[in-house]
Amino acid sequence: MIEYKNESSFFGHLYEMSGVFGFTVVLLLGFIFTLPILFIAGLIALFIMIKEKRGFKNGI
Repeated sequence: MIEYKNESSFFGHLYEMSGVFGFTVVLLLGFIFTLPILFIAGLIALFIMIKEKRGFKNGI
């Protein structure tokens, strides 16, 4: 049986690196999936803000 968590062996280094890469991939995927939602929310907020400013100029 190969001990994967032993850092002195080659498989130990692979085990450590796979954890780091897995964590990085999960973070990147979360960021990529979150960006469009934030972008759409920002556009909606900008649209509402422009609409309100236009209303104030008309004296409403």
